[in-house]
Amino acid sequence: MKLLGFQICDSAGNNIQGDDNDPTHLASFSIISPEFLPVVAAQHPGFLFMPIYEGDVEEPEIIKLPKRDFFKTTIVVEVLSENTPTNDMELNEVAYAIEHGDCVGRTAVTEVIALGGPETSRLLKEFGSDPGFFNLDENGATPDTEGLA
Repeated sequence: MKLLGFQICDSAGNNIQGDDNDPTHLASFSIISPEFLPVVAAQHPGFLFMPIYEGDVEEPEIIKLPKRDFFKTTIVVEVLSENTPTNDMELNEVAYAIEHGDCVGRTAVTEVIALGGPETSRLLKEFGSDPGFFNLDENGATPDTEGLA
Protein backbone atom coordinates (compact mmCIF):
# COMPACT_ATOMS: atom_id res chain seq x y z
CA MET A 1 0.00 0.00 0.00
CA LYS A 2 1.23 3.46 -0.88
CA LEU A 3 1.21 6.12 1.85
CA LEU A 4 -0.55 9.26 0.57
CA GLY A 5 -0.27 11.34 3.73
CA PHE A 6 -2.08 12.01 6.98
CA GLN A 7 -5.34 13.26 8.50
CA ILE A 8 -5.75 14.91 11.88
CA CYS A 9 -7.08 13.03 14.91
CA ASP A 10 -8.03 14.06 18.43
CA SER A 11 -5.95 12.98 21.43
CA ALA A 12 -7.93 9.70 21.61
CA GLY A 13 -6.98 8.81 18.03
CA ASN A 14 -10.39 9.52 16.48
CA ASN A 15 -10.20 10.97 12.97
CA ILE A 16 -11.69 14.48 13.09
CA GLN A 17 -10.62 15.63 9.63
CA GLY A 18 -13.43 17.81 8.23
CA ASP A 19 -15.41 17.82 11.52
CA ASP A 20 -16.31 20.89 13.56
CA ASN A 21 -13.45 20.04 15.96
CA ASP A 22 -10.84 20.00 13.15
CA PRO A 23 -8.50 22.98 13.74
CA THR A 24 -7.06 22.73 10.19
CA HIS A 25 -10.49 23.41 8.61
CA LEU A 26 -9.64 20.96 5.82
CA ALA A 27 -12.26 18.89 4.02
CA SER A 28 -12.78 15.26 5.01
CA PHE A 29 -11.26 14.13 1.70
CA SER A 30 -8.13 16.26 2.15
CA ILE A 31 -4.86 14.54 2.99
CA ILE A 32 -1.83 16.31 4.44
CA SER A 33 1.24 15.28 2.42
CA PRO A 34 4.16 13.69 4.36
CA GLU A 35 6.49 16.66 3.70
CA PHE A 36 3.83 19.12 4.96
CA LEU A 37 3.03 17.13 8.13
CA PRO A 38 5.79 18.69 10.33
CA VAL A 39 4.46 22.20 9.58
CA VAL A 40 0.84 21.27 10.32
CA ALA A 41 1.78 19.25 13.43
CA ALA A 42 3.80 22.19 14.80
CA GLN A 43 0.77 24.47 14.33
CA HIS A 44 -1.54 22.05 16.15
CA PRO A 45 0.22 20.53 19.17
CA GLY A 46 -1.76 17.95 21.10
CA PHE A 47 -3.37 16.45 18.01
CA LEU A 48 -2.43 13.12 16.45
CA PHE A 49 -2.12 12.32 12.76
CA MET A 50 -3.40 9.12 11.17
CA PRO A 51 -1.61 7.67 8.12
CA ILE A 52 -3.80 7.49 5.01
CA TYR A 53 -3.01 5.00 2.28
CA GLU A 54 -4.08 4.75 -1.33
CA GLY A 55 -7.72 3.60 -1.39
CA ASP A 56 -8.55 4.82 2.14
CA VAL A 57 -10.20 8.05 0.92
CA GLU A 58 -12.36 8.33 -2.19
CA GLU A 59 -11.06 11.07 -4.54
CA PRO A 60 -8.45 12.46 -2.14
CA GLU A 61 -7.07 15.99 -2.33
CA ILE A 62 -3.40 16.03 -1.34
CA ILE A 63 -2.43 19.21 0.54
CA LYS A 64 1.23 19.88 -0.22
CA LEU A 65 3.84 22.17 1.22
CA PRO A 66 3.70 25.41 -0.75
CA LYS A 67 6.58 25.77 -3.18
CA ARG A 68 8.72 28.75 -2.30
CA ASP A 69 11.84 29.90 -4.09
CA PHE A 70 14.66 31.80 -2.40
CA PHE A 71 17.80 33.17 -4.02
CA LYS A 72 21.10 34.62 -2.93
CA THR A 73 22.38 37.10 -5.51
CA THR A 74 25.87 38.57 -5.41
CA ILE A 75 26.15 41.98 -7.07
CA VAL A 76 29.44 43.81 -7.53
CA VAL A 77 29.38 47.61 -7.59
CA GLU A 78 32.34 49.36 -9.22
CA VAL A 79 32.76 53.09 -8.62
CA LEU A 80 34.99 55.69 -10.24
CA SER A 81 35.48 58.76 -8.06
CA GLU A 82 37.80 61.74 -8.01
CA ASN A 83 39.84 62.70 -4.91
CA THR A 84 37.76 60.62 -2.45
CA PRO A 85 37.28 56.84 -2.36
CA THR A 86 33.80 55.51 -1.63
CA ASN A 87 34.83 52.66 0.68
CA ASP A 88 33.40 54.37 3.79
CA MET A 89 30.02 55.09 2.18
CA GLU A 90 26.84 53.08 2.73
CA LEU A 91 25.42 51.39 -0.38
CA ASN A 92 22.54 53.88 -0.64
CA GLU A 93 25.07 56.75 -0.51
CA VAL A 94 27.14 55.14 -3.27
CA ALA A 95 24.01 54.72 -5.39
CA TYR A 96 23.11 58.38 -4.85
CA ALA A 97 26.66 59.52 -5.72
CA ILE A 98 26.52 57.50 -8.94
CA GLU A 99 23.04 58.69 -9.88
CA HIS A 100 23.15 62.33 -8.73
CA GLY A 101 26.67 63.10 -7.57
CA ASP A 102 30.22 63.14 -8.87
CA CYS A 103 30.80 59.40 -9.27
CA VAL A 104 30.41 56.99 -12.12
CA GLY A 105 29.56 53.40 -11.48
CA ARG A 106 28.38 50.11 -12.83
CA THR A 107 27.02 46.90 -11.38
CA ALA A 108 27.39 43.27 -12.36
CA VAL A 109 25.61 40.19 -11.07
CA THR A 110 28.38 37.68 -10.39
CA GLU A 111 26.42 34.84 -8.84
CA VAL A 112 22.84 33.69 -8.31
CA ILE A 113 22.25 30.67 -6.08
CA ALA A 114 18.86 29.00 -5.51
CA LEU A 115 18.30 28.23 -1.84
CA GLY A 116 16.01 25.99 0.16
CA GLY A 117 14.20 27.08 3.29
CA PRO A 118 16.78 25.79 5.81
CA GLU A 119 19.70 27.50 4.03
CA THR A 120 17.68 30.72 3.70
CA SER A 121 16.86 30.65 7.41
CA ARG A 122 20.55 30.22 8.28
CA LEU A 123 21.64 33.01 5.92
CA LEU A 124 19.00 35.42 7.21
CA LYS A 125 20.49 35.04 10.68
CA GLU A 126 24.03 35.35 9.26
CA PHE A 127 23.00 38.59 7.49
CA GLY A 128 21.74 40.03 10.78
CA SER A 129 18.05 39.48 10.06
CA ASP A 130 15.53 36.91 11.23
CA PRO A 131 13.91 33.91 9.48
CA GLY A 132 10.57 35.61 10.11
CA PHE A 133 11.52 38.20 7.46
CA PHE A 134 10.45 35.60 4.87
CA ASN A 135 7.88 34.04 7.21
CA LEU A 136 10.15 31.06 7.98
CA ASP A 137 10.77 29.37 11.29
CA GLU A 138 14.24 28.51 12.64
CA ASN A 139 14.29 25.33 10.51
CA GLY A 140 13.31 27.07 7.28
CA ALA A 141 9.67 25.89 7.24
CA THR A 142 6.67 28.17 6.73
CA PRO A 143 4.95 28.12 10.12
CA ASP A 144 1.61 29.68 9.25
CA THR A 145 0.48 28.44 5.88
CA GLU A 146 -2.74 30.02 4.71
CA GLY A 147 -5.80 27.84 5.32
CA LEU A 148 -4.24 25.91 8.16
CA ALA A 149 -4.38 28.49 10.95
